[in-house]
Amino acid sequence: MYFLYKTLTWLALAGAPFYAAGSLLRHPRGWRVVSERLGLPAQVLVERGRGGIWIQAASVGELQIASLLARRLENHGQVAAPINISVTTTTARRLLLQAPPATGAAFTFPLDLPPVVARVVRRLRPALFVAVETEIWPNLFHRLRCQAVPIALVNGRISDRGLQRYRLFPGLMGHALGAVHLVCARTQEDARRFSELGVPAARIQVTGDLKMDRPAPQAAAVAAELQPWLTGRRVLVAGSTHAGEEDAALAAGRLASAAGAPCTVVLAPRHLDRVGEVARLLEQAGVPWCRRSRMTVSPPPADPLRVVLLDTHGELAGLYAAAHVALLGGTLVPVGGHNPLEAAAAGVPQISGPQRANVRDITASLEKSGALLAAADGGEAARLMAALLGDSEQATARGLQGRRLLDGQRGALERTVQALTAILPTGGGRR
Repeated sequence: MYFLYKTLTWLALAGAPFYAAGSLLRHPRGWRVVSERLGLPAQVLVERGRGGIWIQAASVGELQIASLLARRLENHGQVAAPINISVTTTTARRLLLQAPPATGAAFTFPLDLPPVVARVVRRLRPALFVAVETEIWPNLFHRLRCQAVPIALVNGRISDRGLQRYRLFPGLMGHALGAVHLVCARTQEDARRFSELGVPAARIQVTGDLKMDRPAPQAAAVAAELQPWLTGRRVLVAGSTHAGEEDAALAAGRLASAAGAPCTVVLAPRHLDRVGEVARLLEQAGVPWCRRSRMTVSPPPADPLRVVLLDTHGELAGLYAAAHVALLGGTLVPVGGHNPLEAAAAGVPQISGPQRANVRDITASLEKSGALLAAADGGEAARLMAALLGDSEQATARGLQGRRLLDGQRGALERTVQALTAILPTGGGRR
């Protein structure tokens, strides 16, 4: 199966010039991204990162984990190697370049084409490759194994959908995962799934969820322009929403404001290309609203209900810290749910829908503690959110239960670092 994959990716190499031309036509200033995707990072990056630990994080969520891990490794007495971080999405790249690793390089992840990954591995000569969550790249893993570079998966997780997909290609997955030296799995169930897909049990450790160890969001992070929209009001944050979920948040805001609890609803679409769609929804709803990127310091009139459309990156965590109630996005539609930990760490109670396959374990724990209330549909979700917006004492008590739950489950970062340093070659560093 791997031979077939390798053959197909060799054939795909013929399309590289067309890929480069198309990318540059869409983004004329993106030549650096294109060159890095084709395995040609700048020489200065190579020199800065050579012989280091290479951490790959696909998108923004994984980058947050990678950055947390990188900072801990940079301050670890037993790690002398530079720390490099690569990302896949353009949004993650922009955030990475704003806060690159202190000791190594920051670059775009190469395409998984045989000569491309061979070139990158040959030039970087990594001491260790670390993939965050479920980054499985057969050609890269094959090349790293040929060069005797240890491979680790951290915060390892396999969703229900991912497991079904990987089961279709057992030979390919077995070949790729057979090269992995260490899997730091989030849960026992994730560990079982990695074992089913071909990772020897002796190479799997359950280290916990690294997201648990991220610092709690601080309300001080909320920008000054946002403060007038929030101060003195109940705040509902609908985070990482998909089409249809904004309606439930708006309904909750209407119910709460009609019951005498003036509130601000913050809508944070999961994908920013939906901002225009949500803006049209707000225009039709006839509520006072503003895009975050176009916000002025002056607040709107003292309407019972206001809406902020979050169309920027990096501010959602701070808004959770200023919130009183949160809607867990991706749970009222068949997506499977997104990260509930930022809101829980901020001490904010959450309302979820029934679609929680991607976050089953943690949401079950939050629900058991009372920090999360489950709704059968959007209508029930709106009523539950409105009730908490109108009952500050209950909302505070439920939010504190979630924070206590997370505080009791920290430690994944230290366990992961210990596991990684155990497989890092002695004297790992520049070669």
